[in-house]
Amino acid sequence: MTDNELLINLLSSKIGIKEVNWIKENTTVNPKIFDFLFKQISNENKTIAWHSLWVLEKLSKTNLSYFTEKHIKAIIEISISTPHFGIQRLIYTILLRVNLPHNTPTSFINKCFDQISSSKSPISIQCTAAKIIEKIGNKNPDFLQELAYTLQNTDSNYCSKGFQNTKKNILKRLNINMNTFK
Repeated sequence: MTDNELLINLLSSKIGIKEVNWIKENTTVNPKIFDFLFKQISNENKTIAWHSLWVLEKLSKTNLSYFTEKHIKAIIEISISTPHFGIQRLIYTILLRVNLPHNTPTSFINKCFDQISSSKSPISIQCTAAKIIEKIGNKNPDFLQELAYTLQNTDSNYCSKGFQNTKKNILKRLNINMNTFK
């Protein structure tokens, strides 16, 4: 059995943090594993794609140098098209850590805004989408005003405590007093 076959078998099975960390550590020793894992995030088998992204997300905590602009653009495109919330969450977490391309696609920005406003989006995705838009807005201030407007117009009665906290912290960083808009 080749190393790639071993990885596919592992990624397609039920794994936990112990296995993820083992793959991550092997990736730091053998960078070719990164390329293999990156190719797997487009795998039709969503378990393999998800587990590959899980390893890459852990790797992004300590080894950002692996993520080139080409990689970042590719995962942005995947995040636009995938309906899988687990994959989106892992991609968004990676995107919070890396330098985003100067020309971030409008379709990605629109998807982030849609997810901030959608009650169907998981809390983790709503929060990370808002933080990504804030990050993009730090380079392109036009988005900060739209983000502030979007956050101010989300009904706190229907938001989780986690999203309410993210909303409050972002608006605070944007120096907007929530009481002004009540």
